[in-house]
Amino acid sequence: MEYARLLREIKTVSGNVYAIGETVLKRNIVCIERGEGIPVLIHGAIHAREHLTTDLVMYLARLRIPDGLKIYFVPMVNPDGVEIAVNGTENLPSGIKERVKSVTPDTRYFKANARCVDLNVNFDARWGRGVSNVTYENFENYIGPYPFSEPESVALRDFTNRVKPKVTISYHLAGEEIYWGFEDNCNYKEQIKRFADATGYALKTSVGSTGGYKDWYVKNFDGIGITVEVGRSLGYSYPETELDSIIEKNKNILNVVHDVLTEP
Repeated sequence: MEYARLLREIKTVSGNVYAIGETVLKRNIVCIERGEGIPVLIHGAIHAREHLTTDLVMYLARLRIPDGLKIYFVPMVNPDGVEIAVNGTENLPSGIKERVKSVTPDTRYFKANARCVDLNVNFDARWGRGVSNVTYENFENYIGPYPFSEPESVALRDFTNRVKPKVTISYHLAGEEIYWGFEDNCNYKEQIKRFADATGYALKTSVGSTGGYKDWYVKNFDGIGITVEVGRSLGYSYPETELDSIIEKNKNILNVVHDVLTEP
């Protein structure tokens, strides 16, 4: 889903809609707030090439919200990057265009933001110590000059600090896996296993991964933070024909959230 389409579709969803921040290129990072009760945060497209997760989050945002939950849906954390992955470099401002073109000949594989920082390694959770991290501008895995150097990661950090969600779901693409825990914090395994059972995805601990949103959340909050890799590994640009299958496997996720938060 492109950013312009997101802005059109978000007007058709009931709930409170607002921006939680701006991108490098001054696009709004939009949020849909629905329901009342225990706070939950679900976001997609922190990685540019994984923009099909925006479609999934928008699908979930249209569902009935289970009683007792207030859910914050952030369908596209990285609008600048999505525009690059979908539409290439032609419409980028001078300076940004040259930076992006210097790191990749094919923007379909682009994961980063407009400053070529991979937002999901820009969080302050053993920042820079991941096995795939790089310290130079790149289409993926560049950690940035320092933690929270990017307005998009700052926006997600500040919003999380404000609403204090008890569950966070970070949707990524692809692999059909759910990652949980960070370092020696592996709490809530039984509750998290219910997400794996509902989706059919493999449950894995994060080994060698640092600086991600999920890592930062688990490090700083007492709650359930998971990264959900939806879809089969089929390369990029990811085929939109897979969306129905992805939705089918995730259509009950809100009910799982409700159950793990409300059942003894």
